[in-house]
Amino acid sequence: TYLCANLDGGVWLMLGCCGIPAHWSGRASLFQETLQAFQTEVGRLGKPTIITACSSCLSVFQEFTPDLNTISLWELLDTLQLPESAYKPDHPLTLHDPCTARDQRALRESVRSLCTKLGINVVEHDFSGEMVDCCGYGGLMQYANRPLGQKAVAQKANRSELDGLAYCAMCRDN
Repeated sequence: TYLCANLDGGVWLMLGCCGIPAHWSGRASLFQETLQAFQTEVGRLGKPTIITACSSCLSVFQEFTPDLNTISLWELLDTLQLPESAYKPDHPLTLHDPCTARDQRALRESVRSLCTKLGINVVEHDFSGEMVDCCGYGGLMQYANRPLGQKAVAQKANRSELDGLAYCAMCRDN
C-alpha cells in the first residue's frame, strides 16, 4: 500500500525465487531455467523496474540479467518520505548485514540512512559492511554441512546482547 501510494505507474508483486539456491548448489540448468522464467515474465509486464527486498536477488539480477532495471527496496525507501507510523524502537539494535550485501555499498548505506531517519540507534560489530560474514544460509551451508551452518548462525547471533536488525529474510530467519 505504501509503495502504491508513493510511486507513479503502479506496483506489481511477483512472488517466486531468483534462483540463487540452485546457483549455490551448482544446479546450473535449474538456475538458468529459473532466471529465464523470471525474465520472460518481466518482459511480458513491459520490463518494469524490479524492486528487490532481498540482497541475494539484487546481486543475482545485477550479475546475470544486467538488462533488467533493478533497485533495492531499501535504496528506494531511502528516497521517499517515511510514514509517521514507522516502527521506532526505544533501545539500540545490532545491525546484521547479509553476506550478499558485502559488495553493495549503496544498499548498506541506504539501510543505515533509513535507521538514522527513523531514530534507530544502530550498533555495528566488527563483521559488518565489506567485512560481513555469512549467517549460514548463503551457499546452502545449513544443508551441505549442518554443524558448520549452525556454528555460523550461533557465531553471528552471539556477537551482541542487543536485539538484532536484519534486512535479509534468510538472516532474520537464522
